Order: sequence, then C-alpha cells, then structure tokens
Amino acid sequence: MAAKRVTSMLLVDDVAATVARFEQQGMQAFASDEPECVGLMAEATRTGLMVLGAGYAARSIPPGAVAELRKGAGLYIWVDSLDEIVPSGVVLGEVETDYGTRERYVREEGGLVAYAEQLGH
Repeated sequence: MAAKRVTSMLLVDDVAATVARFEQQGMQAFASDEPECVGLMAEATRTGLMVLGAGYAARSIPPGAVAELRKGAGLYIWVDSLDEIVPSGVVLGEVETDYGTRERYVREEGGLVAYAEQLGH
C-alpha cells in the first residue's frame, strides 16, 4: 500500500472559531459543501488538517470512530485501494461517501486512522 497523502483530523465544538485560529497562524482554509468539514493547509510545507464538527461527524463517520476522535486527533490516509489495507487494529466501520470515497475507520494502537480510497478513478 502506498500512502498518497496523510492529513490530521480534529473533532471540535466550534468549527468556525477553530478555523479562524488556524488562519491567524497562517494556514489557508478550504471550505467544502459541508460547513462542519473544513480543510486547512500550511502552504510552506503543504501539510494539512481537517476540522470536523460534531454534527457532520455523527452523519458521516461510524459511531465508534467518532468516539475515538473525541479522545484526540486522528489520521486520514489516502490510499490507492482499501483492498490493499490490512489493519493491525479494530475496524470500526466502512462508509462510501457522497463525495466519491470509500473510507475504512480503524482504531490502531496510537488512535483513529481513516483509510480513504477515491472511487471511480
């Protein structure tokens, strides 16, 4: 499995306030169709962060994965194919999203990892 990109995920109570704080630190926000899911990027390093609100998380992520995110940040890893993923932890669920990904949420030793495959490529 070749990881294409890794992004941290944060579950927060106030998405707008959190995004504003990171923008003050020089990160650039990328809005999605969902106001409770905003991407941020540090231009100099091309590293990113996903900020998720509780409502969005409850609608789009398996409940066990939401519980893990409440404990701390998680990782979102883009891969070529989920079929190549052999998780070493507990699979908490898998979803196919409206935005064209298949995601598998796994509680690994260090916390939550979401593996994502782009569909239809």
